[in-house]
Order: sequence, then C-alpha cells, then structure tokens
Amino acid sequence: MKIKIIENWQKAVLKQGELYLVGGVVRDGLINRKIEEKDIDYLASGISMKELIKLLRSYGKVNLVGRSFGVIKFKPNKKCISVDIALPRKEYSTGLGHRDFKVTYDHMLDIASDLGRRDFTINAIAYDLRSRRYVDPFCGIKDIKKRTIKMMSEKSFLDDPLRMLRAVQFAARFNFKIDKNTFMAMKKHRKLISTISCERIRIEIEKLLTKSDKPSIGLEIMSESGILGIILPELAAGRGVEQNMYHKYDVMRHNFYSCDAAPKDNLAVRLAALLHDIGKVEKKRVIVSVKGAKKVVFYNHEMSSARLSENILRRLRFPDDVVKKVVHLVSLHMFEYSSEWTDSAVRRFMRRTGIENIQELLLLRRADRISNKKQGIDKNLKELSYRIEKEIKSRSALNESDLKINGKDIMRVLKISSGPKVGSTLKNVLELVIENPEFNKRKLLLKKIKEI
Repeated sequence: MKIKIIENWQKAVLKQGELYLVGGVVRDGLINRKIEEKDIDYLASGISMKELIKLLRSYGKVNLVGRSFGVIKFKPNKKCISVDIALPRKEYSTGLGHRDFKVTYDHMLDIASDLGRRDFTINAIAYDLRSRRYVDPFCGIKDIKKRTIKMMSEKSFLDDPLRMLRAVQFAARFNFKIDKNTFMAMKKHRKLISTISCERIRIEIEKLLTKSDKPSIGLEIMSESGILGIILPELAAGRGVEQNMYHKYDVMRHNFYSCDAAPKDNLAVRLAALLHDIGKVEKKRVIVSVKGAKKVVFYNHEMSSARLSENILRRLRFPDDVVKKVVHLVSLHMFEYSSEWTDSAVRRFMRRTGIENIQELLLLRRADRISNKKQGIDKNLKELSYRIEKEIKSRSALNESDLKINGKDIMRVLKISSGPKVGSTLKNVLELVIENPEFNKRKLLLKKIKEI
C-alpha cells in the first residue's frame, strides 16, 4: 500500500507504541478498490487506553463513545472526518445473539490475536505503518488473490450469524466465490439468521443492492444456501416458476437480473426491480384456447407484487418513504404505452405516476426489459420519455396546486362553505385542464366552475 505517514498524531503514536491499518481499508487496497477516508480504521498497540487518549487530545478531538469496547473515535485538527482507533481485542461469545458476547481489550495483546477474531480471512490483514509491511497470519492475501471468501472458523457464524449475509454481499461486491467449507457452514447454520434483528438484515441487504454491480451473485448464493427462503421467502418462492415465451428465466432469477440492470445508486429502483414480479407466483394461470393451445398468464400480478413488497419492506424496517416509493413503482410497472396515446393520456399517466417518480418508473421498465435479454432501444419507451419531457417543459397542470384557481375561489363563486364539494370540484377542474391545457387561465376557470 502506498501510504505515507504525514500526520503528526500518527508519528506521536509510533513513538510510544505500534500503529496499524486494519479492516476494509487494507482489503480494498489489496483489491485495488477506491478507499474513502471515512472507511480508514486503525489499531494501536503497546500504548494503554489512558495514554492513547491523552496523546490524541493534543492533536484533535477524542470521542469516548466506544471506550468500553476498546475503541475511540478521533477527529484530527483541521479534518472533517473522524477515524476509529482500537486497541487489540478479544471477544467471547456468551449466547446466540450478536449482543451476546464479552469484549476485552489489552494494549499488550499481539496483533495476530486481534486479527483472529475477524469474520473472514480477507478482513484479517493489517498493515504495519512502521515497517510498511502487511501482517497476514491467516493467509488473507492469498485468498484475495484467489478471489475467495473464507471464514476464520465455523465458530464465526455461531458468534454472529449476520456474517453469513456479510459473506454474501462481499462475494457480490468483489465478484469473489465463497470457499466450499464456508458455504457448507452457511447452509448448516442458516436458521440462525432468524435470530438477527430485522434492522441489521436490512442494512446488509442495502449494502448488497447499492455496493454491487451484480447483486444477483449474492442473491444466488442466498438461494443455494437456503438463506433467501428465511429472509425473503416471497422472492425465493419464484424459483422454478416458469414464465411465458417473453421471459427467458424463471420468476426468481428474472427478478435477480432485473435488479442487476437497475442503477445501483438508486436503492428504491433496485428494490422495485428485485420485487416487481414476486406476485406472479400466486397469479400464474394456464389458459387453454378452443384449439387446445396453452398460454401462461399472470393477470394483475403487479398489484399482488406491490402488496407483497410492502409486507417485505415493512418487515425489514425500511424507511416509510422508501416503502411507499417502491410499492408505487411496482404497482405501476405494467403500464402499456403506444403512440396512439393522446397528449392528455400522457398527462394523466404523469399525474398518476407523479412527476417525482416518472424517471424511476422508466428506469424500472428498462431494467425489466434488459433482464429479458432484449437488446437495443425500446422505441416506445424513448417516445414516451420525449413526450413526458415536452409536457414538463410546457409546465402542464398535473395537480390541483398547478391550477390558476384554488378552493377559496370555488367557495366564493359557488357560495358554499368548506367541504367535500370543494375537493370534488377541484378534481373536476383539473380533469378539464388536463384535457385542455389552454383552459388553465384564472378568468376562464372562474367561469367554468359554474358549468362543471
């Protein structure tokens, strides 16, 4: 690693003890991935917690929030980002839960003992800032070169079952394979996943979807190991459910590959792509024509998919705004556009979808198309995008707030008090303006109110 010791606090620590880079920063450096300053973690040994705190306070702000676990947060002077500095630690499991363990730290503990408590060999590598050499007692560098995720021991999953999901997202993020014994241990201990809080599972799923170019790599591992059936049984149920001539893959893998095709910087679209067809399992029907020909259909599966999506996302404690957006996108993903749509039909589509959701719905549709191995540009989708942009530029009225009149105007003209009549009249006026944009003029609408 090309790292220079240029900060005074690092030099000061090395005068009294040892200082190492540990964790993701070392792994990512070896994989040649971009390293963010906020992801840099340190381990200091040979210097007591008390002495370390005293020393660091001369060079910045010290936060002792994790002191009981042997970790402190340090924000160097003139820096905006804090880093974690830990002392060598050992962990002792006291139960099945991730909180059921005891942590002890000892500044005189050797670095190998600290690295031995890590989850996977690729994360059990340190970089000595004094000698500028790697400390790799568990052959993590060899596994990185082999592009392999290997557990430190089978006890790793017993100590914290969430590590199974970490293995999944690491495999997808780095395009690594999972070591055979590690995979077998995941299958053996998969039921322990149910002991993990929904919040922790959600965080790992978010990482899988937003940090991987191809989440399907991890999702396939989850399916093969049985983990998917525990966490997302609705998604796993699509395995082996064949579709019609328009789909190359079964329902489950079609969802996987749709997720791959969605932009990884948009969590809502990736979730929508992953879940958009899960309702097909319960909606699958085979229709036989009078001539005996069979046809597979999934009528109204989008509504079933939306309902199941909401159940999943609320179970995993996703934020309410994410839940609502994903459910909305899934419910609308089967829209059928044709060039025969009138301009008012386009405006109604925009109103129903919501301006804030339009581009994401189009991204979902593109991902759905790509997952079916359809090449080239969807001419209909391109045309619809153009017409939508045209309506946006013309500032067409799509909501009551876009009208040149409001509820008070309706009450005054119709001489009525506040009530349902006001709201229904506003809706009727909006429908009139959507059909005839040129009517959105205050004087004209005040006259039209009486005619509606």
